[in-house]
Amino acid sequence: MFPFLAPVMTTLPALGSLLTGLLSKASVAVKFVIQQLPTIIEKIKPVVDVVMNIAKSLDMLSKYQTATELGDVILQAQNDGITLESCDGDFDKYHQEIDKVDLSQDKMALFSDNEKLSAGLLFIVAKLETQLGSDVGQLIPLVYRNADFFNADRLSAYVIASTTSNISIGQICDYFSSNLDRQEAVNVESFLVQVETSLANGNGTSDLMSIVKGARE
Repeated sequence: MFPFLAPVMTTLPALGSLLTGLLSKASVAVKFVIQQLPTIIEKIKPVVDVVMNIAKSLDMLSKYQTATELGDVILQAQNDGITLESCDGDFDKYHQEIDKVDLSQDKMALFSDNEKLSAGLLFIVAKLETQLGSDVGQLIPLVYRNADFFNADRLSAYVIASTTSNISIGQICDYFSSNLDRQEAVNVESFLVQVETSLANGNGTSDLMSIVKGARE
């Protein structure tokens, strides 16, 4: 049904039910991230760490210390029959059931670190999508490209600011990928510099403009 799953399933076989369950909900962001997994898998930890911290900044997933722990719980729950499909496709119900699972130390060795991190990443993206919309998946390639610049503090500030402005997460991602026309780029750039002011550490406006422009492709 989903041809792009083949390389992911070969690399991360434990994710089977999670992948098909999330895709059955026609999740745009999750589908996009699944397609990115074969590319980002070798450097997945810094990507997942940033996304996890964004979720925490939005008061999500406070029960879990790390994305690895979250992924381990998801995969152990899957082995016990707790999946999105077993929750009738209701993601909130699925989340509630996941939170009830006690992590078994004896079962931790059943899954690789990359499987745990990938499971955690997909769950976090699905959770963020429910609050922020489908554009959230586009943050992943930015973090993969430059995790030092697109760190949790910066992206959290961008995401939170976008919720009260007319600049979307998609426009922010398109700006850094140089996919906007000139006027739209100017508008987004102005927004980003304004957000950067709160992170400035003494930098002036011209320096902030250079910092933002320097992160574009």
